[in-house]
Formats: sequence, structure tokens, C-alpha cells
Amino acid sequence: MMRLIKLGIGCTRSNPRLRPNMRQIVRILDGNDKCFMEEGKKEESMKEWRQMNASSLSLIKRIQALGIQ
Repeated sequence: MMRLIKLGIGCTRSNPRLRPNMRQIVRILDGNDKCFMEEGKKEESMKEWRQMNASSLSLIKRIQALGIQ
């Protein structure tokens, strides 16, 4: 179960370069957790995530301020 959660998080990273490719996804689903540890695949920091999603966050805040749900 944790493997699928980690894979889901990895596949939804803001920066496409940090996402696993299809070959890695298949290996992970086959049980090869070493793919998560590959060199050069660093975690996306909260600061990086906010920078990549600043316009979306701004829109969400404006919608919330208007009381639209």
C-alpha cells in the first residue's frame, strides 16, 4: 500500500523532471522499490511546490474569499 502512495505522490510532482517515467512506474509496480532511491531524483520541497503552483494557489484564495465552493 505504501508503495502505491509513494508512487502516486511521485507521479503528481509539480516538476515533470522529478516524476518517474513509465519504465520506472512499471518496475515500482512490480515491487522494485529501488527506483525511488535513484540518483538525481530529489524530493520536491514545499518552497519549490509553492513557486510552481503560485498562480493556482492565488486563484484558489480568491475563490475562497468570494465564498464560492
